[in-house]
Amino acid sequence: MKICEDKKGIIFIRSTSIISDSRVIKEADTALKGGFRVFILGWNREQKLRITSNLQLNNGIAELKVFNVKCGYGNGLKSLPKLILFQFWILFQLLVVKNQYSIIHSCDLDTVIPCFWIKKIFNLKLVYDIFDYYIHSHHIPVKMKNFVERIDVRIINSADAVIICNEGRYKQIEKSTPKRVEVIHNSPNLDFIENTCKICKSPNEKFKIVYVGILQSNRLLIEIAELITNYNNIELHIGGFGCFENYFEALSVKSDNIYYYGQLNYRDVLQLESECDVLFATYDPKVINHKFSAPNKIYEAMALNKPIVVCNNTGVDELINIYNMGLAIDYKAEEFIHAMLFMKENESMRMKMGQNGRKAYDEKFSWNIMEKKILTLYSNLLSDI
Repeated sequence: MKICEDKKGIIFIRSTSIISDSRVIKEADTALKGGFRVFILGWNREQKLRITSNLQLNNGIAELKVFNVKCGYGNGLKSLPKLILFQFWILFQLLVVKNQYSIIHSCDLDTVIPCFWIKKIFNLKLVYDIFDYYIHSHHIPVKMKNFVERIDVRIINSADAVIICNEGRYKQIEKSTPKRVEVIHNSPNLDFIENTCKICKSPNEKFKIVYVGILQSNRLLIEIAELITNYNNIELHIGGFGCFENYFEALSVKSDNIYYYGQLNYRDVLQLESECDVLFATYDPKVINHKFSAPNKIYEAMALNKPIVVCNNTGVDELINIYNMGLAIDYKAEEFIHAMLFMKENESMRMKMGQNGRKAYDEKFSWNIMEKKILTLYSNLLSDI
């Protein structure tokens, strides 16, 4: 039957504050562009941002509601009681608005379980967007891993559509039999960078490298920062959230070439990266989930004509080498410094790598391409109702 216009809406759910969650922001903005009403549920975990009831995006206004219980990131089982409360909060919110929307777009296993039951009971369509495969990206006791994965597989099989962020992720979900899978790369929407004021804290012409993302271990962040302080001709510009926030804030105070920005919104992330020379995403290949990584920074580097440095055996190194858009190194801070010094002295090479990345972005990875795939997916789901 034809869907009623008053139910042409999508509920997005993510266990972050949303404001700095680029993927959700882009998907929600795409839904608005397609004429959908958008309602977003999130979790104001660190309570450092002022959260309003409405979120102004490029294509309209999305209603935003957040779970206001403080809970940090990367705390493992210590966060379980609050995570359970978050599930009940999601369930309650969905029960309140179930008759106003037709599609639930749920991000990761830590939001999808209540969505699974609402879908079953009230016949809504469920899109399961897997940012990271849960057992590969969270600290789960060994005895519980099989149980958690069985839940994940059941939900993947039951969802009306599954979204993964690159083709390599098919291997992670190979135990499941999803009805439909769509690959949506983490490409930036460059509309968000238009008419944005400069935010770089250093006005000089020194060589600038930048990382904005989760500040946690297994990304060479502290190791790189400690070495960078010895090189006055290189600046590290770093932002994001996570367990190393206090470390980088303190380091930026006592180091002349370290600049810390805290948590940034999507527009400011792109603006800062555009003002620096090289991006990096140096993930530890020993972490299983890093072998399937698809960092936003890879696609942002492409779109912004910037080279990027990654680590070997992390999945994205193949992409970097195929398109010759950066350097892949071993997971060692010393090797990273050598790569930066090499990049610094070879401006023409940096420009060529940036151009190669932008060409790949335009031809295969642009958000315009991803946007069409998302809107086609939503339209097909609506036509099945």
